[in-house]
Amino acid sequence: MAKSISCKAAVGGRSKDISISEALAGIGANYRCLKCDESVKPHREGRNGQAAHFEHFKRNSKCSLSDKR
Repeated sequence: MAKSISCKAAVGGRSKDISISEALAGIGANYRCLKCDESVKPHREGRNGQAAHFEHFKRNSKCSLSDKR
């Protein structure tokens, strides 16, 4: 499954592409997927070694960056 490490966010009243590290540092708001523009949320690196990434709030079978399960 593809994991997104960047997204669109509202920063200073403008839309800007930001990285997962910027989002986890609290930069931006209203995170959106770069491919489908649906809402996403940032996830920190997991204890099991899973890399930090953005995840869709709701699955989107039409987006290659969304979990299909």
